[in-house]
Amino acid sequence: MLALKIEDIKMASTIVKNGHLPRCIKKLTQNGRYNCWGFTSFALKLRRKIYWVGSNEMEDILSIHTKPVRKPQAGDIVVYRGFCYGRHNTLLHTAVLIDPKAKIIIHKNGDEPLEMNTVYGTEYTSGRWSSPTVKYRRVKK
Repeated sequence: MLALKIEDIKMASTIVKNGHLPRCIKKLTQNGRYNCWGFTSFALKLRRKIYWVGSNEMEDILSIHTKPVRKPQAGDIVVYRGFCYGRHNTLLHTAVLIDPKAKIIIHKNGDEPLEMNTVYGTEYTSGRWSSPTVKYRRVKK
């Protein structure tokens, strides 16, 4: 289901300590004019091109093309919600889950380059947003 092959992403997770992503991932994501929602929707083949996605569009993508899951698997979407701009349950961030056991996600963090982190959940969001919640969604077949 991923536009980026999960094998390539898993391979990337083994070298993330060096701060390098495989060439295949860099090539697909070298246009820096996209955000976390643009990357997530592209990586999961919900959009054909990688671009900046607004919050309303991402909410539609999540409600139309995905379903909630309790036991996350590689390739699921990690959805962060919390209090922001005076509103509760605001969509804050999304990422693609690579390895639930090792807690590895791949995501775009603001204006930063595409990155992989070995941490996700409230540890990632603490200090950025108030009272974040983390839920998982899977692309419908």
